[in-house]
Amino acid sequence: MKPVMDEKIIWYVYYKNEPIGIFVNLPDLNQWFKYLNGKFDLFHKIKFLWIKKTKKNHRFTGLVFGIVPEFQGKGVDAYIINESKLVIQPQTKYTDYEMQWIGEFNPKMINVVETFGDSYRSRRLITYRYLFDPTKEFKPHPILL
Repeated sequence: MKPVMDEKIIWYVYYKNEPIGIFVNLPDLNQWFKYLNGKFDLFHKIKFLWIKKTKKNHRFTGLVFGIVPEFQGKGVDAYIINESKLVIQPQTKYTDYEMQWIGEFNPKMINVVETFGDSYRSRRLITYRYLFDPTKEFKPHPILL
């Protein structure tokens, strides 16, 4: 991931030199991969590096967001989002943000994303499960409070 990481969109929060929060984002790689036609041999890896340098990518995607349980509900999530927004919006080329891997069982995180500036819900992701043994009892993931 090192060749595609952008240090301005990866954030860590520390309290007394201990990590308590993480906010990891990556540029939307599909904006570059679409030029490779599904190939990634040596020639296409070199082509990818050229495309990365020459083609603009205005979208980034959220991968990981988490706060240590002892610090949840104390404003650390709002702090990390607000501080990152102060740097990302004026100092980078990114104009679109997509944070998509949020389960429907996580209303706290859905609320955090909906308060992220001029955001809107572009899609709703649903997790489907297949029971290989239908005799076993199925319990969906509990709603996180």
